[in-house]
Amino acid sequence: MNLSKGTTLIEASAGSGKTYTLCRIVLRLILIENVSIDRILAVTFTTAATAELKDRIRSLLQDCLVEINKGEIKEDVLTEAQEHESLATLKQRLQLSLDAFDEAQISTIHGFCKRALDFIPLESGMPFDASFEQVEDDMIERLRNEYIISHIYDHSPLLAALGLANITKIEETLKEVGRQTATHPYAELRPKPQKHFIESLTSLFVSTVENIPKIKETLDPLIPNFNKRSKLYKALIDPTFYSSLEKMAARGYPNKDDINTLTTLSEDAFAKALTKTIAHTDLPPVLEVCDRFITSLTHLPHHFAHHYRSFLHDRLRTLKELSGTISFDDLLHILNRAINSEQSSTIQTDLGALYDAVLIDEFQDTDPVQYNILNTLFGQGDHHLYYIGDPKQAIYSFRGADIQTYFQATQIDSIRTQTLGTNYRSTPEMVAGSNAFFTLSEESFVLDAIEFEAATAKPTETPPKAPSPHSAPGLRFEVLPPEGSKTGQREEQSIACKDDILALVSEGVTPKEMAVLVNNRFEADLIYNILSKTGIPCEIRSERSIFQTQEMDTICLLLTCLARPAQAALQKSLLGNALFGLTWEGIDSPTFTETHDRLSDFLYEWRKDWDQSLFTVTFQRMLRAFSCIDRLAENANFERSYSSFLQLAEIASDAQNEANLSPQSLVNWLRRR
Repeated sequence: MNLSKGTTLIEASAGSGKTYTLCRIVLRLILIENVSIDRILAVTFTTAATAELKDRIRSLLQDCLVEINKGEIKEDVLTEAQEHESLATLKQRLQLSLDAFDEAQISTIHGFCKRALDFIPLESGMPFDASFEQVEDDMIERLRNEYIISHIYDHSPLLAALGLANITKIEETLKEVGRQTATHPYAELRPKPQKHFIESLTSLFVSTVENIPKIKETLDPLIPNFNKRSKLYKALIDPTFYSSLEKMAARGYPNKDDINTLTTLSEDAFAKALTKTIAHTDLPPVLEVCDRFITSLTHLPHHFAHHYRSFLHDRLRTLKELSGTISFDDLLHILNRAINSEQSSTIQTDLGALYDAVLIDEFQDTDPVQYNILNTLFGQGDHHLYYIGDPKQAIYSFRGADIQTYFQATQIDSIRTQTLGTNYRSTPEMVAGSNAFFTLSEESFVLDAIEFEAATAKPTETPPKAPSPHSAPGLRFEVLPPEGSKTGQREEQSIACKDDILALVSEGVTPKEMAVLVNNRFEADLIYNILSKTGIPCEIRSERSIFQTQEMDTICLLLTCLARPAQAALQKSLLGNALFGLTWEGIDSPTFTETHDRLSDFLYEWRKDWDQSLFTVTFQRMLRAFSCIDRLAENANFERSYSSFLQLAEIASDAQNEANLSPQSLVNWLRRR
């Protein structure tokens, strides 16, 4: 590792020992370059990574000191350092570093900016009475709702109707834009939106409405030749089909049902309706306009994302100024302005003099503002500056512009580049499979500037084990037929996964040796249920909240039953839940009827005594009265599920007691968590 002053870029793929290397750079700087630990700045991008790095560096220093005291040198850096200094000197430097370790500057980029601004309080112009907030969640949520009302619902009847029909997708998109804009205001949204999109969409809708009479004239003669199982055929023979279109035309805007109706007139629906006798029929011109309208609707969330972004940027800044609030992300922009101000020369000199060496972890996630700060203060050749990152990991990020910052840094003539090419984490079979997959295409990572370099596996000192009964390739792909609905495909995938797991279990692999990675919590719940029903013990491990679990849904259903004790359908739904375990097939059986009557009476009494009872106490009484605990115990994931129920019951009780909430109000409160 080159320890000369200047900038070094270390490209470290997953499993290549990035943190190990970073710790050894710090050790070399201390032992060989005699840089005191308080003069070394290490920047990571999460609080968790900061804590881990501190622990790793401290442990390394302690281990090296122990090796010197025992006279058993195993650490390679210690061996290398002995060529430059005596063991007594190295021991002294290690001890001084440990004594001063609390002064070590290992922090997030926001932590560094806060200390830097504290060092130049007058020059930065930062308000002394400003309050710091980690994230502006409340402000962003308020502005998101304001935007939806003012720029969608109040814009025009057409946009209000289209927005309402797509509100779930629009809210998800705006929420993600808000989350990312707060931390990366300079990131670029791609692709760029179509100019005059709303005007074009409105024009397409008007043309679609005007073509409704022609649609009937064009399609009615083709009905006898259409596929009778197709969506279009079934729509055309429905007596209400054209009347609903005519009502839409008279209304001047579509409702959600109208949108579904119009999708039957798309190019895809028309193509699926064609039989062999009319297979070469072109899409009628009257349907082309309708298809363009339906296609344009898919771009609606993207359009709102771009428009909302500029709205959020301006309104958020105004709100924060009025409330005297500064977010931690604002610290970056305040420091960036300071080092580029009229006093920049003095500020750059003062801040640059604080450190001799700087290490930047996860450099691929550095945005233009962060890079400008780091390069301006430490990238002029007077410091030991190390950038450690992996450009391949940046493509999974929203921050499309950040990777360009990475490439910008690599173009500096004086930069030194080093690649960590050995994978120490995966088996040789997995490394070989990964190499084979990513070399199949020259565009594996979207951008031409990201080149894939095959990794090498860690050399093994022991001979390879004999193949086990369940030996398999390091990487295997199974492509299922793209048939049926998306939900059906997910179920097929989950069943295929379950079959693979059962096969491995039969060959001696234990469930705890396996992991299933999914895209979202819905897939997690699906495969969790399938495995549980098969008797395979499993648990969902994720950062998702307890308020996003099946147990949460059950508690809310129970509370809804309490809010509406006269609705038998809700109670029957609860009986079909895992807590009670009754099936719909036996709905007419005496057991179902008896249990339903008992539950109805229990819920009636609970609702009557709601104000005098604690939810958690009565809930546990219900569990015992209906043998729910025994039923849950039959599940392979009993401990996790039962624990979640008890935790949610405690949360519900606290909320009920503190705010005097009714059952329905408690449901609403829980759903907002």
